[in-house]
Amino acid sequence: MGVDCLQCRMCDRGRGASSNCNFDIIAVTACGRVRGRGFATEAAAACRDHARDRLGVDRLVAIIHPDNTPSKRVAERIGLSFERATTSESGDPAHVYAARLA
Repeated sequence: MGVDCLQCRMCDRGRGASSNCNFDIIAVTACGRVRGRGFATEAAAACRDHARDRLGVDRLVAIIHPDNTPSKRVAERIGLSFERATTSESGDPAHVYAARLA
């Protein structure tokens, strides 16, 4: 039995957020029965719009593991495009998706 959850987190650097944030972060996690129903895309789009309209963020970046096809689809659905392959700080492979918001 899976756990049902949809988590959205924003780290708003320089605007009174946690001091351990080095950049603006949006994280959306869907698990259990909420997967595959569009909730992550809807949440990510709302976070994108909030970052652009309320926080003045002009560029949104998603760092996604190459095997995480659902997350890559969410990124593409909210307007991000594949930019490059790289390696994360922990040494794991990563794909960078990004879009200009301004």
